[in-house]
Amino acid sequence: MSEIFMTINRDSKLYADYFDWWNGRCDMLAAANSVFEQFGIESNRFYSKKDRLIIEPTESDKKKFADMMMADGQSFKKRSAPNKAWVDAMKNVKHMRKPQLFGYMPTSLLGCRWKEQLFHVGEILYCKIDSSGENTAVPDFATAIKGSEYYAAMETETGV
Repeated sequence: MSEIFMTINRDSKLYADYFDWWNGRCDMLAAANSVFEQFGIESNRFYSKKDRLIIEPTESDKKKFADMMMADGQSFKKRSAPNKAWVDAMKNVKHMRKPQLFGYMPTSLLGCRWKEQLFHVGEILYCKIDSSGENTAVPDFATAIKGSEYYAAMETETGV
């Protein structure tokens, strides 16, 4: 098991995508709340997909929207009014989910199992990889840091 601690460079795609996601979360939630309010959806849990409104329905939602839901009981049919409103509300949201390191990594860690943590303090984006592989190479879009620096930043962020 190897651990890699790093900060992500500001000029990288991962850095830009992470902060696009972070800054867009409030817009996405506001748009979701607007659609839920417009159609009287009680549930406050949804899956973040651009092209389909998927909720964890309450009993009332199940009854109210039965004819608009797909067989899974969670996904609205594509042509339903709530789904159309959802797709329209989400059209300007760039990143529905937090970026995952996997899509940005070089092939050297592919084939290994790893867990990752990605968080920021101020404008610094921190990353830790726990890898089953022996590769400890830091990707070219990051700068290696000591574990103590990483954990100090984590304590600042979590207030622990």
